[in-house]
Amino acid sequence: MKKNTYYLKSNILNYINKKKYSLAKNLINLLNLNERKKEIYTYINDLINYLENPYELTYKKEYNYQTYDNFYKHFYEALRNKDYLEAYLTIKDEEYPNDFDKKIIKTLLKQIYDINRFKSPNINVIIDNILEFGITKEDAKLLKSYLKNHELNDYEYQILEILETKELLNGNSLQDFTCSLNIYNQNLPLNYELAMQYGDYFQALKILETNFYKKNLNKNEIKKYEFIKYLLSNLLSNEEIKNKEQIKKEKYLNKKMKKINNLSKYVNNELFIRSMRYYKEQKRFFNSNDEIIYDTFFKYGISCLKNEFEIIKEETVDLEKNNEFVKVIENLDELKKIFKKLEIKVDIDYAYKYILEKQELVNLKNSKRIFYLYKKAKLMYQKQEYYLSLELINECLKNYPYSKFYLYKGKILIKLNEFNDARKSFNLSLEKCDLPITYLYLGLLDYKEKKYDSSLENLINASNRNVDNEFIKIRINNLNKQKKG
Repeated sequence: MKKNTYYLKSNILNYINKKKYSLAKNLINLLNLNERKKEIYTYINDLINYLENPYELTYKKEYNYQTYDNFYKHFYEALRNKDYLEAYLTIKDEEYPNDFDKKIIKTLLKQIYDINRFKSPNINVIIDNILEFGITKEDAKLLKSYLKNHELNDYEYQILEILETKELLNGNSLQDFTCSLNIYNQNLPLNYELAMQYGDYFQALKILETNFYKKNLNKNEIKKYEFIKYLLSNLLSNEEIKNKEQIKKEKYLNKKMKKINNLSKYVNNELFIRSMRYYKEQKRFFNSNDEIIYDTFFKYGISCLKNEFEIIKEETVDLEKNNEFVKVIENLDELKKIFKKLEIKVDIDYAYKYILEKQELVNLKNSKRIFYLYKKAKLMYQKQEYYLSLELINECLKNYPYSKFYLYKGKILIKLNEFNDARKSFNLSLEKCDLPITYLYLGLLDYKEKKYDSSLENLINASNRNVDNEFIKIRINNLNKQKKG
């Protein structure tokens, strides 16, 4: 029963990821739930109902959020009140490798968050948008509108003051502005709170850059300081602080140039980490006006990132072969960050599902025997003993319905010209985990049977999940030309 529940929930999550909500709901009805789980799945059904028929979310502060030691109280309060954006922000940074219920809720909340984030009056969502994408005039206007229509705490009041100072300056010097109003005594020994109180934003930013707040605070409190730091940097970007940066830049320029000239020797070997770390830390000292320096620096930095990607990718393959699942997940997280920096639009979420699936297989008591049968099935396939290979792979599937077993079965069935059964096997593989290679084989099978629309769709799915996709892109281009012709 426990195993059956695992597969049901796995498929529910898979359907939700594919936005096939009606299929997910059908599987939910098959779950055998106790009273506590029934309450959780009531929330899940509410979330699915929303995604099936979205409506405009209202932001009502009829309840008072508080920071609890157990932040799930905050989360469930938001969920009960259908404040889905606040609920998502609460668990945004949490990972649930072994809890399908929370993974399902988080996935649904993420989908709701994505379609609502840029039109929400929720201050936490506005702040999250600004921290992720930078501040625009529209963001500033939305933020000020919220702040002026609510009773403010100290933190919100600081945000409003910084925004209004930015407006008042209108390009003038902050130093001249604050001194002319005699707001503060520059000789006063200030800590962060006093600096903000007296409007000494230079001192406040300097103190914030020491990251003093990261020592004993929770994520939400740290985020508040990070946001104030961002606003102050934005406020001071065209002020006297630029002169300070210029002095700092000139002071270290020769030293930096020597390091830039030496970067090339790090790019093609294991010392790439040093050059990449240098790239991340020092890029802020250069701008597009220093064209030669900036271009050289940028090219080396990109080369370093590409090298890092190749090394981590190879390392991840080795870790997966050795069943070191925790390290694989860490590497996948790092790869996603590199994709973002290199602006590579590749969906590798399937890899997380694949690792969880394989982890389940490895934990079975008879896993060694199953892997032995799989290895033997591949050997028979190479020897063109396809019927024997099929018999062995079916034996593997009796023990564990693994996506790669279904994929291999599909490959064998193609060799036996049993195309309909091969298609069924590929589709069963995709239900378990949407591996790019499965989409590729399915697309090629569709092409073989002249189902060009379906072939194109499957090849695009394979391309979207694969970094090394030049071969697939050529196929897609040929298919498009063929359809037009």
